[in-house]
Amino acid sequence: MKLALILSIIAGFANVLGGFLSTAKKVNQNALNNFIAVSTGFILAVTILDLYPEVIKELSNGPLFILLGFIAIFVLDNFFAVHAHENHEDHGHSMMGLEREGEELQKHSVWAAWIGFMIHTFFDGAAIAARLLVSPVAGTLVFIAVLSHKIPEGFSMASIFQAAQFSRFKSFLAATLLGISTILGAFIVFVSGHSEFSLVFLALATGSFTYITASELIPYVSGTKSRYGMLLFLSGIVLFYLSSKILSQVL
Repeated sequence: MKLALILSIIAGFANVLGGFLSTAKKVNQNALNNFIAVSTGFILAVTILDLYPEVIKELSNGPLFILLGFIAIFVLDNFFAVHAHENHEDHGHSMMGLEREGEELQKHSVWAAWIGFMIHTFFDGAAIAARLLVSPVAGTLVFIAVLSHKIPEGFSMASIFQAAQFSRFKSFLAATLLGISTILGAFIVFVSGHSEFSLVFLALATGSFTYITASELIPYVSGTKSRYGMLLFLSGIVLFYLSSKILSQVL
């Protein structure tokens, strides 16, 4: 399944691109918010309509591993993520508990948050490879879901590094390593082959997606106060449905 490695490399490169956009200061925030809204709907649909049924069907302890994946990201988000100063009145929108604007962050806290991102991106790559081992159509849909939040992910990581007074190069490097972690996750599953081991990774990634979508992405979309946010979110769900129909005919 060389396709799994190819798609994970593309997804990893999207992290790099997000880091570049952050350090180059060439991003339109409204456009990014709209992109995230569509992505959130797509990821939610993939998680509930594709990943949950597959994990429960193929893995006897699937629900348990989904829960463990959820708990793992929850713990990382609450104990290692960076939290804004309580007395700051004008907050920028945040992702993964990290303020992107108007905050000077502690460097040790940023490094801890980076570890949390690294684990999450590892699950991203593992999910792509594990799902492709079962079905090319479903794997491609998971790839699209992962790819859709990779640019904002890399952008957020590089932004908080800069907020902690790291250089642009180090901030870009932090986002680049997220991409490498994605590729590593896919490679490990690729080497293990279609086995219970790969399904465990898929279940853990499903729990990770559940937490990120429900606790981070959806509140982020709501917090933008965009008049089109809800419509774009729903369009992401419709996009998943249409994509699954089209891909099932093509692949």
